[in-house]
Amino acid sequence: MMGDLSGLSFKRILIGIDTIMVGTMLRISGDFNAQDTKGRVRLNTKGSLEDIKELGSQVKEGIRVLVVDDGKGGFQAEGILELSEGIWYARILWETGKRL
Repeated sequence: MMGDLSGLSFKRILIGIDTIMVGTMLRISGDFNAQDTKGRVRLNTKGSLEDIKELGSQVKEGIRVLVVDDGKGGFQAEGILELSEGIWYARILWETGKRL
């Protein structure tokens, strides 16, 4: 059984007579040092806001996204989007994190 697929965009790949779906997680820039008191990464940096605007209606509360900090000592991790008082946050799944 497949898990929650919200937040993924898909493209069809034809292999012989079968079609499979390949998903790509939405990517949002983030600063892992900008955390609120709940430990969520605040997605209100210039890069975050640009990414969210570009993604438009694909950005929804509860979806799983890839939060990426391309700066020095880069890091990325998956997170669950949350909206609170007009600000987007990512509840980071630290076990998915890795240095870039």
